[in-house]
Amino acid sequence: MFMIELAAPWLLFAAPVAAAPVLLHLVRWRKPRDVGWGAMRFLAVVAAEQRRRLAVQERLLLILRTLVLLAAAIAASRPAWVERQQAGPVLERGGRVACVLAIDDSAGTGAAGGDAAVRALAQAWLDTLQDGDEVTVLPLSRLFEPAVDPLVDLAAARVQIEAVRPSALAADHPGLLLAALDRLRAHLNPHAEVVLVAGGRAAGWRRDDRRWDELARRLAAPAHGSRERPHLVVLEAPAGEVADLAITAVDPGVLRTTPRRRVPLRVTVAARGGRSTGAVLRIDLDGRTIEELPVSPPPEGESEELIRLPPLDPGDHVIEARLLGADDAFPFSDARATALVAEARVGILLCEAEPGRGLDGSLGPVAVALDPEDGADAFAPFAPRRVAASQLLDPARVEELLAGAGAVVLGGVPALDTAALAVLERFVAGGGGLLAIPGGAVDPAHWTKAWFRGGDGMLPGPCGPARGHHPPIGAVAAPGASHPLAQLFLGAGSGSLAALGITRSLELPLPGAGAPADAAAPLLLEDGSPLLLERRRGQGRAVLLATALDGAWGDLPWRAAMVPLVRTLVADLAARPTPPRTLAPGQRPAFPQAAGVRLSGPAGELLLAAGTWDGRPSLLGPVLAQPGAYVLAGADGAVLARRACLADLAALDLAPTAAADAGAADILGAWRAATPAAATALVAGGERRGFELWPWLVALACLALLAEAWVCGGAARQEQAS
Repeated sequence: MFMIELAAPWLLFAAPVAAAPVLLHLVRWRKPRDVGWGAMRFLAVVAAEQRRRLAVQERLLLILRTLVLLAAAIAASRPAWVERQQAGPVLERGGRVACVLAIDDSAGTGAAGGDAAVRALAQAWLDTLQDGDEVTVLPLSRLFEPAVDPLVDLAAARVQIEAVRPSALAADHPGLLLAALDRLRAHLNPHAEVVLVAGGRAAGWRRDDRRWDELARRLAAPAHGSRERPHLVVLEAPAGEVADLAITAVDPGVLRTTPRRRVPLRVTVAARGGRSTGAVLRIDLDGRTIEELPVSPPPEGESEELIRLPPLDPGDHVIEARLLGADDAFPFSDARATALVAEARVGILLCEAEPGRGLDGSLGPVAVALDPEDGADAFAPFAPRRVAASQLLDPARVEELLAGAGAVVLGGVPALDTAALAVLERFVAGGGGLLAIPGGAVDPAHWTKAWFRGGDGMLPGPCGPARGHHPPIGAVAAPGASHPLAQLFLGAGSGSLAALGITRSLELPLPGAGAPADAAAPLLLEDGSPLLLERRRGQGRAVLLATALDGAWGDLPWRAAMVPLVRTLVADLAARPTPPRTLAPGQRPAFPQAAGVRLSGPAGELLLAAGTWDGRPSLLGPVLAQPGAYVLAGADGAVLARRACLADLAALDLAPTAAADAGAADILGAWRAATPAAATALVAGGERRGFELWPWLVALACLALLAEAWVCGGAARQEQAS
């Protein structure tokens, strides 16, 4: 079957311009009026012959000029003469194709050669495209990079597909498809296609993800302008169960510790898919092997190994666990890394409304609980620094105070300057901890409006009015809470909290009942309201305490529970060092600015770029896509910093895609294929031949222009001769 396809059919609206010469001819044309006079009759024969010759020239020029304009207008719409097979097409393409190949290069595609099957499917779809079609190759690992222009060079697209390799990312089909729709906006061709090339693992088809609804809405609308709605194609290679021995956890228990301490390390090894043989587990600390031991978990079970690390020097450390001799079909799961920091003392910024020394002031008991020796003990875990709230009025001063701090404690601070509040919120989002403690001068309504802001601020929940308790009440650990505080007081017995005498507290709501659903309340007052409300904000966490700690709202500061409560809470808030040493795939490592440094990782040396992190000038590495250790070294080779890239556990999920898992694609009306041959057959029986017509139309317009010039020149020569 033969047909003509137009890449830009809307440009045919310019075709009526070709009628301009005809209109001009009709406007200028006038019927001649004969006037008889004596001498003219001798020239009648000559005049009649000249009129016939001029009429032929005028009509020829009219045809040539109309042809030039019409050929130019049709050539602008980029027509193509296409031959299709007689077999009924499955996916009709109306015009030139704008295609985005969304390739799943997650970790799961590296199991049992799945990445080769993914590349073969992508190449098969590329074979269905022709010259003039546009294509964007979008692997999952490049979602974080700046968008690039579409390719019309199909050979270059083929090279990009061959370069795709499995990364450390977990499969994310809805996120990949939404990004592909965004990339489609840069295309010009009318027939839009989004092609998801997946590796046959169920991890990417999470049905509870709300982004599927957004994806359905966007697929139902035209891609842009007058273009038809985009077509969704899912090419997914079949995958089966994989026998695998995997490291599923490398847990030192803390992300920040004190120097010279021997940290216990727990490593979990799991056998999946019927795997029964064992391997050797090797533990490396900063690139140096410190332990090797055999592991042999039971089939479909796991084993846990406890290893005590050697004393740690101050600075960054990366721990890598690796399986030797696993010899399975998923080598990606045979290694796992994490990082921790050994610091002499963790900086804690205590900001109080009424500054004082010793036990005086809004945070006097907190300062004494953190550092009883007031700086005399060089081996104390905390280094608190007490400042007045008035020092937070200058944002530059706030930046200086936060340098080196792991957590901030606000004690009885009634309000903050807008700029200072923004700096604190950025500090928490970057990984810092925040503890807000009320006091007599605090207006709970202002805290709720300015600091909580309906869940967008730094507080974990809204603050109700202060209320009195007569008689004083105690507290309990929330049942089933896994927070370190709840575990601490459950182990110490319920009497340690029940003996408290709290006389006044803020009325805080429970999670999901006024407070955000992702908040937590590990400690409760005896009336069931939260004593402590906690919520993650960005990479850090914020905690709101219901009662004051200066002794005015109860006897908590003078009870035995005060010291372990404050120390455990602050240590937990400051546990995440900033910048973070352990990063997830897709994040960029940040380092203090320095000259002559270089960053190396599992794939070799990486480029560093000047940027900002948490508002401070920093050196930023590229987006991490490979797990393992990353080392920043100076010009002399000395190690300045270490980072680790830790893959998400979802990336190790090798469950094959079932019909129920991929149901989202059917709901979205996607065309599906599982083999390269089936992918090719989706488009017009698998073959489409033809050639572009616009070059011939341009050549025809040029020939018409030359003919028009020759006719006009001939007429001029005849006129001169006569």
